[in-house]
Amino acid sequence: DKFFENFNYYKAIELYEKAVEKGDMSAHVLTRLGDAYYNNSISDKAAYWYGQALTEHKNIDPEYLYKYIQSLRSIGNYEEADKWFKELSAAQVGDSRLKGYNPDEVDIYNMLT
Repeated sequence: DKFFENFNYYKAIELYEKAVEKGDMSAHVLTRLGDAYYNNSISDKAAYWYGQALTEHKNIDPEYLYKYIQSLRSIGNYEEADKWFKELSAAQVGDSRLKGYNPDEVDIYNMLT
């Protein structure tokens, strides 16, 4: 955590991944891994670790769900992102970050890529 808190995400990633190898699948370790990759714009790895946290633990802070959705969209996995967006919308009624995004509407960006 010390490396993470001092923004040394690469060292933090190394140590958190060692913790996972030793069997520590706590929400703290999994979400910190997601955050460390997210903060370094390594979206595929961020999505993986946030996904692991959501699979292993049911009561994850909605902030991680938001970052998971962002990571999924960043790697082009719009369908999965939209599925999780609906869950986040139900959990975070009134969250201003969610305004203007409707996964049921056609995604222009997705159509252009």
